[in-house]
Amino acid sequence: MATIPFEVLPVKDPAGATMAGANLVRWPAANSGFAAVTSADTCAPYLGGNYADKSMQVIGTLGTSWGVEGTNDPTLTAGSFVDLRDPQGSELTGITALDVRSILDNTYAIRPKTPVGGTASHTYLLLVQSPARRS
Repeated sequence: MATIPFEVLPVKDPAGATMAGANLVRWPAANSGFAAVTSADTCAPYLGGNYADKSMQVIGTLGTSWGVEGTNDPTLTAGSFVDLRDPQGSELTGITALDVRSILDNTYAIRPKTPVGGTASHTYLLLVQSPARRS
């Protein structure tokens, strides 16, 4: 079982300029040596509590289900991660489609919940954004 690192990428507008207040987080990181996340892996948590808006997408070969979990425990203890919810209040666990899901809960740390069993190989993409501030 490996801990899969993430990378944070800037979000670009159609003209190629970086959009302020938005990042794209990808598991696995491109140069990490991992081609995809498998059912035997754990994803490293991303500390994104300062971003109000979040959505997660999974791409790849879906052999089983996936989900999103988070914690407010700053020690990031493994047992402190819980399933997060979408805006309708449904837990983001057991998702059986390649899909994009909005995330309601705003936690200190967030990470993909890797599938149990199966032969899936995934890439997870988390879009985080904070509202623009005007001076």
